Amino acid sequence: MLLSELKDEVDAKNVVAGISTTCSQKINNRLKWVAVGLEQGGIHQGSGNGVTGSSATLSGNERLPGSVLLTRERLLERLRWMPHSEQYSLTVVNTKVQAWQEEVDRARQGQRDAGGKLSFLEEHMELEKCYRELTDLLFVQAVTTRLNAFYYWRDMKKARCMCRIA
Repeated sequence: MLLSELKDEVDAKNVVAGISTTCSQKINNRLKWVAVGLEQGGIHQGSGNGVTGSSATLSGNERLPGSVLLTRERLLERLRWMPHSEQYSLTVVNTKVQAWQEEVDRARQGQRDAGGKLSFLEEHMELEKCYRELTDLLFVQAVTTRLNAFYYWRDMKKARCMCRIA
């Protein structure tokens, strides 16, 4: 593929993807750099920041699609500009994954604890509802008993009065 065809393809993809013009300019600059390297007989990349170098020549990459080559170059560019302190070794990544897993486990345990507290609160509210119903029933029963006693007392009083009159 020619450099201009690559640029056109990248620009078209960037418009579709909504990539900013600064990103497009960086990609185009990278394409120019790749083209110059290919014209000189291959690109030999190496850096002093711990990233292993790789060589990209036409012999091994001519069968790959342009988008794969661009993605590969973009990843290499990111690695090249990444500070050494950010290039995590496998053990650091594993440590982070374990820490995240522990955080997830703690969150799940908290969720179980919250579920237990929620069921306790639901049970408490159910008991509270039963208590209110019971107290309402007892109140009605007490009022009914008082009224019955009052009516009984009144009827008895009337009956005594009737006995005296007769």
